[in-house]
Amino acid sequence: MDRIFNDRSFSQTEQTKIKFKQRARDLDALDRAAIDVMRCLSELEKAESDVDSLERSLSTTGSTKTPNDVQREMQEKDKEV
Repeated sequence: MDRIFNDRSFSQTEQTKIKFKQRARDLDALDRAAIDVMRCLSELEKAESDVDSLERSLSTTGSTKTPNDVQREMQEKDKEV
């Protein structure tokens, strides 16, 4: 970024504005990344809750479901989301 200012064709004010705009873009990108992380965390918590619910259901019913059966149910739940 600083190398574009070497020819002194930009005033100090223009250089500051350019740097400010670049930092604003960087902050926007970080903001979007943080939103994605929060969304993923929320989805993870939902999946963990679904697993807990299925485990409770299995233990209370005395079900003989296999881990593959549970995995299939989890995949079906994921499709719903």
